[in-house]
Amino acid sequence: MSAEHDSTLPPDPDVTRAPVGRDPSSEEIGPYRLRQKLGEGGMGEVWLAEQEQPIRRQVALKIIKRGMDSRSVIARFEAERQALALMEHPAIAKVFDAGETAQGRPYFAMEYVKGVPITEYCDRHQLSTAQRLELFTLACAGVQHAHQKAVIHRDLKPGNVLVTEVDGHARPKIIDFGLAKATAFRLTEQTMFTELGQLLGTPEYMSPEQADLTAEDIDTRSDIYSLGVILYELLVGALPFEAKALRAGGFDGLRHTIRDVDPATPSTRLSSLRAELEEIAARRRAKPAELQRQVRGDLDWIVMKALEKDRSRRYETANGLAADIRRHLANEPVVAGPPSAGYRMGKLIRRNRGAFAAVCAVFVALVAAVAGTSWGMLRAVRAEHRAAEEAEIAQAVNAFLNQDLLAAVAPSTARGQGRDVPMREVLDAAAARIAEASAPGGRLADMPRVEAAVRTTLGRTYDRLGEYEAAEPHLEAALRLYEQHPGPRRRDLAQALANQALLEEELSRYDVAEEHLRKALAIWGPIEGPEDGNALIWTTSLARTLNRAGRGSEAEPLMRQALEDNRRLFGDTAGPTLTAMGTLASLYQELGKFEPALELEEQVLAVREGQAHPDSIALVHSLNNLANIYGNMGRMEEAIGLWKRSLALKLRVLGEDHPSTLNTRSNLAEAAGVLGHYDEAVAGQREVIAARTRVLGPEHYRTLDSKSALAFCLGKLGRLDEAAALATEVRDAFARTQGPDHPGVLDAEDILATVRLQQGRTDEAVAMLRRVLDTYVTKHPQDDFGRTLVSAHLGQALAAQGHYAEAFALWDASVGNLPTDDAGTRDILRDVVARLEAWREAEPGAVDDSTLAAWRARLAAEEDR
Repeated sequence: MSAEHDSTLPPDPDVTRAPVGRDPSSEEIGPYRLRQKLGEGGMGEVWLAEQEQPIRRQVALKIIKRGMDSRSVIARFEAERQALALMEHPAIAKVFDAGETAQGRPYFAMEYVKGVPITEYCDRHQLSTAQRLELFTLACAGVQHAHQKAVIHRDLKPGNVLVTEVDGHARPKIIDFGLAKATAFRLTEQTMFTELGQLLGTPEYMSPEQADLTAEDIDTRSDIYSLGVILYELLVGALPFEAKALRAGGFDGLRHTIRDVDPATPSTRLSSLRAELEEIAARRRAKPAELQRQVRGDLDWIVMKALEKDRSRRYETANGLAADIRRHLANEPVVAGPPSAGYRMGKLIRRNRGAFAAVCAVFVALVAAVAGTSWGMLRAVRAEHRAAEEAEIAQAVNAFLNQDLLAAVAPSTARGQGRDVPMREVLDAAAARIAEASAPGGRLADMPRVEAAVRTTLGRTYDRLGEYEAAEPHLEAALRLYEQHPGPRRRDLAQALANQALLEEELSRYDVAEEHLRKALAIWGPIEGPEDGNALIWTTSLARTLNRAGRGSEAEPLMRQALEDNRRLFGDTAGPTLTAMGTLASLYQELGKFEPALELEEQVLAVREGQAHPDSIALVHSLNNLANIYGNMGRMEEAIGLWKRSLALKLRVLGEDHPSTLNTRSNLAEAAGVLGHYDEAVAGQREVIAARTRVLGPEHYRTLDSKSALAFCLGKLGRLDEAAALATEVRDAFARTQGPDHPGVLDAEDILATVRLQQGRTDEAVAMLRRVLDTYVTKHPQDDFGRTLVSAHLGQALAAQGHYAEAFALWDASVGNLPTDDAGTRDILRDVVARLEAWREAEPGAVDDSTLAAWRARLAAEEDR
């Protein structure tokens, strides 16, 4: 425990030595030698002390203050001593001992925490919003432990939640249970009570029921409220009610504010802090606009649910609050949500009964299209004739989600069946409810925009789980409904087009995805401007779509500009900026520009490892993408290490059949092939192909990619007929679905040509390779890697025909650019050396000794890797 634990008075600035012969500051109390006074508050003094026997350690010794040994104080002290003894948790300061001084003044020895208040620690270390949330959930775990022991803290505040560092990691410690109250039994023989007119607690963090002097049934939800205030302060850098304003109205005014006045939401509070906003955002490693975007929506709702005046509407437990935060961090739907229109209107009437008779104020909530995994933010609209419609939609959506969809996923249902319900089964049950509700005569039959919002939620959830075929009908239905009922300013339609485009991209329908994204941007731009967050995210998606369609030269300038705009709008470390950096890195990788790809992706991973939850999907993708780059650069051991780390996380978070999990399994199989372990690679790719065919379909581009890799390995094993048949199948499928010039077509034809060369069909191989190389040069001039590999293969085919000079020119220009530590590169080098030796024998003097020696040295260096 440190001086910051008690905010009533600051710690003494100088070391205070205990004078001999006086109590409580005699040199020794029991087995403890007093060393330094750390601070004091309303209950007692806190001293740093040393214990010699039976164990040598420093402790924090708390002693009842002089002149404060009234029965009520003694009772509260007894309560604290016993409450701490009940608890054993890493987030709660331990109690070691308790006793009395010679004058009968109680003391207890607690764990000495060298920490600072949680808000101060976060600001001092400039923790991001995500990092603050992670740290806060650890504190919630400590509070939950106390509540399970039937102990309420009743004075939670930053000064009582200290942060220390353990093995380089921030860890909270909750101290000072001086006002603890038991819920299931009597803590002490003395009665612990609240004196009339005396508030036990710190007003800024006090729950409404604590401010009600007649209340005797304070329960654990009082601590939930205090946690909500701490969370508010962590996010915003300010209190819901500033201390000066809170106390300005005197005792009654203070109680009125705590009990009856609703604070501004965190995002609204941020907007009011214009003068300090830049500094507040900087302490969270964000730009002002980025911080407001982070807080708006989920975090607004989570905080306001914790701060509900009516405790029955708060989270029931600290674990419930922490779980909702983790859902937010994992981009999952949160339990908290915007209050219904009816509930908010009822509160307005109750607070303003007199004024309401004269003035009718209409407050509306616009339910934005529910993209991703949570409700969109509530926005005020001006036109009164639209307000009634939008409020009705908000209320209807809330009602449907709560009464229909949540009923489909009720935990009691699963428990009654004696099993955990898989997420797919939950979604299917919800889909059946929607189908029933939207049928003629159903609840949603005459509410198209409500149906569209709900279907969007369901479709995007299926999409995120990789259940693309299940997502498609819901997103298509939502788009169709929004086309028929676009709503004010067509914002919902634009979002629906973008949602559909993301799905089309995953299904390899790049032309349709491009069309939808361009339409969405055309609608959105005039409404919000080209530098709006959604516009930039959709531009990034458009660039990725163009790249996957084999139009990297078009995608690159678009992506460069999108990255520049994201950095300017959100800052260098914001989520949208990191996504843009990753997309540009992937584009560079496809074009064979591995060095700039590596630089970008290493930056992304470094930031995400510092910011993200350990199970963050974004972090997992960064690991996988960086591994891909390492693999293409020949740094295979580093790549395999990252892929294995990524796969372990994906299996835990996403499951074994999620498309992203299959990507990493495919990468590991390809790595085996690169290392020359072709049998292992064949077995791995066959498993991936079976899973991808089942999950994505037989002609999805990723399924075809795996088949290409399998054809390559079969060729290396000498199973030439199988390899040729599979390569032909892949080439034709890519040409049919993506067009004849797609890189997938060229890759498959390159593999087929090398098989034909092994089969002795040299002329056919040369013709195919010339065609492929010409397409790379004319259609994909920026794809250095594809052009390099085909040039090397064409050189081998030409040498087999006896055209050594042309072959050597191709090798000289290409082989040096192939990846190192690669079995395929070693095979090419062996063939080049053999062909050069054959050329020198066929035409003496054609190849000088130094040239042959240089190629032999290249081969030796590669074989030694």
